[in-house]
Amino acid sequence: MAAQPASGLRTYVVGLYRPGPNRPQIPTEDRPQLLRGHLEFLQKLRESGELIVYGPSEDDTIVGLVVFATDSVDRARALIALDPKLVQGDLVLDLMEWHAAPGLTLP
Repeated sequence: MAAQPASGLRTYVVGLYRPGPNRPQIPTEDRPQLLRGHLEFLQKLRESGELIVYGPSEDDTIVGLVVFATDSVDRARALIALDPKLVQGDLVLDLMEWHAAPGLTLP
């Protein structure tokens, strides 16, 4: 679980999905299966307690967000490495530490 910094802030790792370099080359007919695999992968992480929340956005630049129940970017990177959309290059994921305000709780 995420660490509790002395300042009272709680640290999580947030990931921002952006379109990947291979997105234009992925055939339209392969996209539904790739999306299913991506969502199943994220749901398994959620069920394991490693992922707190995930979902898409309507933005063209940042197309989705994930929040991990860890304060380690390296741990989050290892957890998400086999996401089918990342493996295929349909998406890339920028990971960063995020410090939640005192009293803020996430599920």
